Amino acid sequence: MDKDEAKAVSLLEDCVAHGDADAMVMLAKCCALGRGMEHNAERAEALVSEAAEKGNDEARILLQLINDWKGKTHIDLKGLRKCFLRESKEQLMFMLTRRACRGRLYD
Repeated sequence: MDKDEAKAVSLLEDCVAHGDADAMVMLAKCCALGRGMEHNAERAEALVSEAAEKGNDEARILLQLINDWKGKTHIDLKGLRKCFLRESKEQLMFMLTRRACRGRLYD
């Protein structure tokens, strides 16, 4: 496991604990792809659902996709995976430090 990705996940976990919907979406992507943590599709879906409830537009779209795909035996995720992987670890670290949980610093 990449140490920078694990550190990013730790920071995201802190932000999620404080209700940050953007961090929920980013952590859901890490869960879904197994970046910085073990793959966990169930947690990814739960995080997306919670972020959507908080009004996050990206989460609403992802939740709709998840619900549309449920029950299908084969889903072509190549395009979606490429989209997620564009967020390199450097971008993720930059976004985390830049946003600092939307300007709130947590202890």
